[in-house]
Amino acid sequence: MTGIGAPAAGALRYPQSPVELLQAFIFAQAYGLREEANSYLAKPEMASQFPLAEQPEPSYTEPEVGVGQVVQAGQVNGASEPKKGEAPATGPIPFFAVYYEYEGYTVQHGTAQIGRAPDGRLVIASIEFAKNCYSGI
Repeated sequence: MTGIGAPAAGALRYPQSPVELLQAFIFAQAYGLREEANSYLAKPEMASQFPLAEQPEPSYTEPEVGVGQVVQAGQVNGASEPKKGEAPATGPIPFFAVYYEYEGYTVQHGTAQIGRAPDGRLVIASIEFAKNCYSGI
């Protein structure tokens, strides 16, 4: 296999941006790849937070991760709508992951602080998740 993002010398390409890092972490969490997910965390002790008690499961596609806010609207079912935005230059990054389902989607959202490991890799220095919300179609 060759091309952009293809494994080289037995290793996968490491995420190069905060959004790629969050996508990789959320993907690994969603599919139970604990060792890979833990490799994206700044400190080994952070791994004890995972898996989350209310970890959504992928149904049809991998979770779609974006940077931005989640707005809850409506009184009927607490529908959620992700609003894409730009990652702030400093400080916590608001993010969301959309898990598509048969007749709707679950939105997992929170904030993350990104830092650098001593070897220069981007790592998640802290991450907090808010309560998941569901939007029916």
